[in-house]
Amino acid sequence: MQLNKVSSLFMSNSWCLKCSSRNFQNGFSPTHKIDCLEDLVSALERSTIFFDKHLLVLNKPYGLKKQLPVDFSPSPPTFVKLNSAAASLEEYSLQDALPFLCDIFKVPKLTVVKSPDRYMSGVTVLAATDKAVDLFTKCIRRARASLIFPTYQAVCVGTPNVKDETHTLGVVMETRKEHRALIDRFKEKKIVFVNTWSKNDIKRADIALLRIHHKVLASTPDECASLIQVSSNWNRAHCVRTFLAAQLLTPVLGDHVCSSRVKYVFDKPVRGDVWNVDHTMQYLPTKLKEKLKVKRKNEELTIPEHIHLSRLVLPAYYKDKQSLVLESDIATSSAFQYALNTLGLLTREQNQAEKDEEAAQSSG
Repeated sequence: MQLNKVSSLFMSNSWCLKCSSRNFQNGFSPTHKIDCLEDLVSALERSTIFFDKHLLVLNKPYGLKKQLPVDFSPSPPTFVKLNSAAASLEEYSLQDALPFLCDIFKVPKLTVVKSPDRYMSGVTVLAATDKAVDLFTKCIRRARASLIFPTYQAVCVGTPNVKDETHTLGVVMETRKEHRALIDRFKEKKIVFVNTWSKNDIKRADIALLRIHHKVLASTPDECASLIQVSSNWNRAHCVRTFLAAQLLTPVLGDHVCSSRVKYVFDKPVRGDVWNVDHTMQYLPTKLKEKLKVKRKNEELTIPEHIHLSRLVLPAYYKDKQSLVLESDIATSSAFQYALNTLGLLTREQNQAEKDEEAAQSSG
């Protein structure tokens, strides 16, 4: 298979420019501010990964919604306090910027065909024509048929015992049946992973098959944190986040929901009850809090969720059947650089790219 590879990691005009640890002023404080829609449009333009008159691919920042709900009203002050890295994007959405991006790239329209959720950054694909939408859909089907899945990178609490493994699991969406009076107040269904199933379970769609691969890219010497790469055929209902927490016992740093699937006994992770959910802030082991300089009470709630859609492959995108590979490394996301630098989780390639970019900026 021939590949046409496009990566934002080596783009000097990327919005999320890498910076050294001396640039961080307040730990997890946001390193970018969006004060108006014009700033957002300009930032998205600078985050361009790929454009060919058919597809526009951006590196979506953490905290940006795909679109605002119809009955949108600004979040209460507590949102700003607990989600400081996303607060500057609260009033705007990706949809708001589309008309202006159309003018900049001189296309009649743009349709969002692939976008990470709000609390995830990374590869975002916009189609300029209806034919491009159809082509993208066909490419995604080819990718699934060839077992080529989207790839995510996440900074996680802890390090898996197995550093590199492929998993095939069954996914069941369960609702709480017993103790109706204690039904979860958020009326959520919970993902439960199972290791056995029948053909009839699959036919009836009682169970969905999850094919997922994880690989540890880097970890701290004491293994209190790690950078994990995950490729998955399924990410509905935050499946990747749940897998990292419930199966590997390494919840995503800043994930205050799925991290409840992991409990700690003397700072050692153990699997928790699916329904033992308190919806409070994520627990961080003492060693990790010290490394991240998290000292004040409830300061954990200011940590952004460190997960990033880093790679998307479109097989046979071109007429000559070449595939298009879209890449945006987690190191290009400004909201995550404090943790990556402080914990020393940048890989050799990321470190080299950072040095090359700093050299280019100095010479410029």
